[in-house]
Amino acid sequence: MKKAFTLILALLVVVTMLITQYPIVRAQGKTTITVTLVNNPDQRKLIELASQFTAAYPTIDVSFVTLPENELRDRITTDISTGTGSFDIVQIGTYDTPIFAKNGQLAALDDLMAANPKNVEPNYNVDDIIKAIRLGLSLTITNCMRCLSTASRA
Repeated sequence: MKKAFTLILALLVVVTMLITQYPIVRAQGKTTITVTLVNNPDQRKLIELASQFTAAYPTIDVSFVTLPENELRDRITTDISTGTGSFDIVQIGTYDTPIFAKNGQLAALDDLMAANPKNVEPNYNVDDIIKAIRLGLSLTITNCMRCLSTASRA
């Protein structure tokens, strides 16, 4: 249950931060965000839990694209390198993080959270994320717990 809560919380934080960064999108009413994930049982659970997010935020529709890991990596790499902006939120792993970071294609979620403290759930705690995963997905050894693509829709 804690894992499910952490997944919902992570999605909530990322989506909230994206929306606050794009006020034009927010002003247009209903918004659809596209999230791409690895097709495995844990990530499919996130899809099942998304209804709780959309119930709390009825003006946001969440569209999921699930792909096998290698195909996901190729699609994300192509999307970012061409600037297509097909995905609003992407799932990357510890293999991809240093590659995208080196190319300047990641931004620390910490920065968005610090800039928008009203949008961070009060019970959010980075230490709820398993330490090995948290550090493996960090841009630096400091706790930059999650990263997201800076590629955005034009």
